[in-house]
Amino acid sequence: MKTKKSMFGFFLLAILVLAGCHEFGHNGFGGYGGSRNSLRGTVQRNDPRYSSILFEGDDRRAVAFYHNAQTRVRYRDRDYPVQNIQPGDYIELVARDINATNPTADTITVISLAISGGAGGR
Repeated sequence: MKTKKSMFGFFLLAILVLAGCHEFGHNGFGGYGGSRNSLRGTVQRNDPRYSSILFEGDDRRAVAFYHNAQTRVRYRDRDYPVQNIQPGDYIELVARDINATNPTADTITVISLAISGGAGGR
């Protein structure tokens, strides 16, 4: 009987630990607060030849991100091609691993468009 109680306690502890690890895996704080997997900043260059976007983060740090066919670009609740992103646009990038060697954006949300001097549209 004592062995059954200790085994039950061990499995209960293991389940609680795994559940906690799962919650921390979302964004580091179990879904509370801001996501650690997103960055905001101003686009410096969108280079379709290399499928990369260079932007200056809010912390004034230059960051390069890559995109692929699965990267979703959103602006005003609509999807757009990644080629529509232009220098000066203020964006939020969301990626699974921002600190990877070649981080790839899962979602790019255009928060505001660059101020252009011309009357042309996109």
